[in-house]
Amino acid sequence: MSFSQTPPDDADDGDRATVEQVTLTRKEYELLKTDASSAREVEDARVNQEESLLKEIEVRETKFATLEKRFRETLRERELATALAGKPIVPGAATQLIKLWRDDFEVYEERGEYRVSLNDGRNVAKTVADRLASPEFAHFCLPASRGGSPTADSTKTVSSTTVNASPKTLGETIVAQWRDLAVRSKDSTRPFGLGRR
Repeated sequence: MSFSQTPPDDADDGDRATVEQVTLTRKEYELLKTDASSAREVEDARVNQEESLLKEIEVRETKFATLEKRFRETLRERELATALAGKPIVPGAATQLIKLWRDDFEVYEERGEYRVSLNDGRNVAKTVADRLASPEFAHFCLPASRGGSPTADSTKTVSSTTVNASPKTLGETIVAQWRDLAVRSKDSTRPFGLGRR
């Protein structure tokens, strides 16, 4: 390789600048050409690798967002199921209520922990209890009694059961005898009381 400096042909005498000319051998030229080609290949490889990494990051972010969404949905449904556990509701109502109410609740992160509350900030358990107590959702609750007609045993009053009980003290014996007399003399027109024979 050799260098020489010559002024350009179109330059004025007062403004003559020098131009460097480089003379290369064929071998040196091929080496420079190979180096330039290698640099281009390295740059292309770097760009391809960067694009590949960006695609991988995008796939991972999408996957993470999907997993986080599924986690939040599962956590919300678990909190609702826990709040419904032990409540006197008809069979199959828990699944229906979870589907009905799940969109009313939101999952948020607080100090590194995920929490679930109503959109206005109210507690899940209290909200579920309040809703089940309301007339709007009463059909999901079991009735307080089974209904039907009363049996002979259920119509007995306290007074009728105590009459048939055997007396334990002298006072109870006397009261029991007076009651018997009152029942027997119900048809009598004579007044009941002392002096009656």
